[in-house]
Amino acid sequence: MIPADSERADPTPIRAASAPDGSGSTGFLGDVEREISRRLAAVALVHAGLWIMGLIIMHVLVSFLDLPRDPAEKKQVFTWMAGANIAASAIVILVVLRSRLSPKAILNFGLVYLVVAAAIVAFNTHWVPADPRPGHARLSWVGIWILIFSMFVPVHPRKLIPAAFLAAATDPIAAHLAALRNPGYAPHYLPYIPNFLMAAVAILHAKFV
Repeated sequence: MIPADSERADPTPIRAASAPDGSGSTGFLGDVEREISRRLAAVALVHAGLWIMGLIIMHVLVSFLDLPRDPAEKKQVFTWMAGANIAASAIVILVVLRSRLSPKAILNFGLVYLVVAAAIVAFNTHWVPADPRPGHARLSWVGIWILIFSMFVPVHPRKLIPAAFLAAATDPIAAHLAALRNPGYAPHYLPYIPNFLMAAVAILHAKFV
């Protein structure tokens, strides 16, 4: 049975709705922008929460449970680094949720945050060396941070390459600077190769996922 003219589909092409600002962005792109902002804000919130937990453990639980205490200088450095990372994370959350930045600007801002947060983690680890001869291999929090960031925040591999490898290099850079101010500290740079391997994995994840 052939449908009547009134029942036939309207041949008029369907157009995507423009953004309220008249920029021509489709509703889909607006959803992508909001999703990118939410993901970056969520990563920053979790990152700040971990540092807040570290402060609570160091300043409250260690004394309450009579746990082994870190040297006073290391405790002071951790407090300052935690404050810096919490402040950086708070700025990221406010900027991406309150501003009207484009998705490109939000991602660029997020990549700066990736490197800054990695540098803070690295300097917290090395500024006051716990062992003057740290030659053993270890999994750095910097590498883990790079992986976590790349899994939650979608970034084009071409932009992630310099940011990820620069973030990975913060560990050996911080170790070298710590050696300059601590003559008895002789860092070995081989244990930081996993940082660059994890940066490569993050880039592959951004390319194929």
